[in-house]
Amino acid sequence: MRVCFCLFLLLSAPFLMASSEESLNTDIYLTSETKILHHLVEGGFVGKDSKSIKFGYLRNQNSKKSIILVPGFGESYKKYREVFFDFYNQGYSVFMFDLRGMGISESLQPNPQIIDVINFEDYVNDLQLFYETIVKQFNDEIVILAGHSTGGLVATYAVLNGVIKPHKLVLFSPLFKLNFSFLPQVFVEFLMKGSAIVRGDAGYIVGASDRTFTDYPIKNSTISSSAIRVKRALDIMRKYPQLLSGGPSNRWVLNILSATNDLKSKVGNFDVPVLLIQVEHDIYVDTVAHATICALMPDCKLELIGAAKHEILFEKDLYRNRALDLVFGFLSDNRL
Repeated sequence: MRVCFCLFLLLSAPFLMASSEESLNTDIYLTSETKILHHLVEGGFVGKDSKSIKFGYLRNQNSKKSIILVPGFGESYKKYREVFFDFYNQGYSVFMFDLRGMGISESLQPNPQIIDVINFEDYVNDLQLFYETIVKQFNDEIVILAGHSTGGLVATYAVLNGVIKPHKLVLFSPLFKLNFSFLPQVFVEFLMKGSAIVRGDAGYIVGASDRTFTDYPIKNSTISSSAIRVKRALDIMRKYPQLLSGGPSNRWVLNILSATNDLKSKVGNFDVPVLLIQVEHDIYVDTVAHATICALMPDCKLELIGAAKHEILFEKDLYRNRALDLVFGFLSDNRL
C-alpha cells in the first residue's frame, strides 16, 4: 500500500470444479451460482461499542469442514460470491463477516467512506464473537481460518491471541506491513501524526478523499489483471453503494503500524500451520515482510504467484487457479 493508500489506504494448473472467467457471465454458471447462493444466510451481531457487524455464511450440509475468511480493506462478503461458490464445491461451509467500519457493517464515522477503527484489537474481538456465536454452533470437525490483506493481519492476531485455534491458517497477501514505496516508516509515522493534528484522528489521511464509481478502473486496475472479475466486483458495489470507500483515517493507519510493528516479536511460538500466498505485483502491502514473518513462524509455507496483483482471489484464471490449487493442496494434506 503506497502512501497514496500509499497513503490510500492498500504456470497454472486448474483445480477441480473451479469457476472460470469465461464462465462467469454464462447462464449455466449464473444459474448454478444463484442456486447455491440462494442458501446464503445473512445477518448481523452487535460488536464492541454497540456497532452492527454484518455477516454471511453458506452451509455445506454434506460436510463437517468450514472455512472462515476475513476480507480485506474496505471489502464486503457480498463481493465474494465466486469464492463462496468455489469453496462450497470443494466441500466447505464458508463463513465471512465485514470488518467494522467496512463493507455493510456499521460505519464508525458520520462519513461512511472514511475507514476508521478505534483500536486494532476491535477487529480481533469481532472475529472472536463471530466464531463463538455463529461458526461454533455447527460443531464442524475441521475449521480453517483465512484472511486477505487486512483480514490476514486480523486472522493472524486472532491465532496469536488465542481467540480461535484453527486447524490451519491461509493468508492471501496479508498486511504484515504497509507498502510505503521508497518512504521510510519513521517518516510515514511522523506524517500520520501530523495529519492527525491537522485533520483529526478520524480524518482522512493525506491524499485521501471521497470516491465515486468512476474512480474504480476496470482495465489497468491495480488490484487485479482480470477485467471480468473487476467489473463483476464493481457491479456488486453499484448494487450496494455503501461499499464505496475513500480511504483510511489517520487513526486507522497508526493502528495498523502499531499492530504490524509488534508482529516480529510475537510469531515465534505460532502453533498453527500456515500457507502464505504472495503475489508479485502488490503495491498495497510490503512483500518483503511476508518472507520475514513467515521465516519466523515454526510452520509457514510461502508461495509466490508470479505476475499476479494484490487481490489473487479476483485475478485471472492463470493466477487464481494456481493459488487455489496451492490452497486446496495445503488443506488436504495429512497434517489435518
